[in-house]
Amino acid sequence: MALTELEDDFTAMRSALELTLAEQIVVWSLRRYKAAEARLEALAATYRLVFGLAGVERALASFGRLIAVIERHSRRRGAPAGLDRLHLSPTESCVLRLVMAAQRGDDGTADAVAAWLVTRAGHAALVESARDFSACLAVAGQQLAGDDTPGLFAVTGLTRGPDEPVLPSVTRAADLTPDETLLLQAIRIWVSCARESRCGGPALMEHLAAHGTANAGASLHAILYNSSVAATRPIDVRCRRCPNLSPDEARLLHAVACGQHGLPARAAGLLADWLPAAAVRLTIDAVIAAGRELGASGVALPWRAWDFAALERLSAPPPTFADARSDEPAKRVLH
Repeated sequence: MALTELEDDFTAMRSALELTLAEQIVVWSLRRYKAAEARLEALAATYRLVFGLAGVERALASFGRLIAVIERHSRRRGAPAGLDRLHLSPTESCVLRLVMAAQRGDDGTADAVAAWLVTRAGHAALVESARDFSACLAVAGQQLAGDDTPGLFAVTGLTRGPDEPVLPSVTRAADLTPDETLLLQAIRIWVSCARESRCGGPALMEHLAAHGTANAGASLHAILYNSSVAATRPIDVRCRRCPNLSPDEARLLHAVACGQHGLPARAAGLLADWLPAAAVRLTIDAVIAAGRELGASGVALPWRAWDFAALERLSAPPPTFADARSDEPAKRVLH
């Protein structure tokens, strides 16, 4: 997007009455910060309600970094507007677009908006702080990514990434791509160790290292460990040789794919199927990191139109495929 197009967009007089709740939070933060004479503590009470006790400090810190970069390196003047101003200022519209682009993983738009808003010296820091703040919003269920993106607890498997083809849902492990199979086997290896009361970390790392993806080991271990200790229900993970795919295995695959494509709200919504909100907040960073680290190693997880309902129907009654190393039937529970 050209800078001249951005300037035309941002100077359009958008009404504050048209804002979604997530957009209101961003604009209110800018205005309240200014009205309180640049004191972040003035946002704390409202942020505790929006982000929860577990997320309030991170949200305040990330917003503080964002506004500090703007104050230090801004190309613009007169931002933000007063608390009761009906229309958004150009800078407010600019910040909204920046955080939205960061939440969508739209690096091109984020870079263009940052270049419009701040000088070159502040460009990288502004984009990074916008990513951090957008992730906080996403974990809190506040989605800025447009009408086509569901909120935190309205996520379904029928989603797609920007400009990405959608592959059909599958029910058999053999129908996964090689990269999906690599991740599925990593999950099953970790769980097979957990069933035997052993730490799954070393075996997981050995598996990933053999495929050149050891850098993702710590993040995947964190996801699985958090799920094993904080889950609100049993998690269906099969033995390594099971030919079928469980609904929860599909959810884990899709969550990491969402993390890889910069869509933390969708990933968090999937985790919320078995984790309480506090555990989701503690785990979402590991999901995002796992996706990023796998991508850096050349593991590209595709988008699938997962039919979780169909997988649930196929998984009941639970199958009893024998584990490769014993005559015991495979357990359905991760922990």
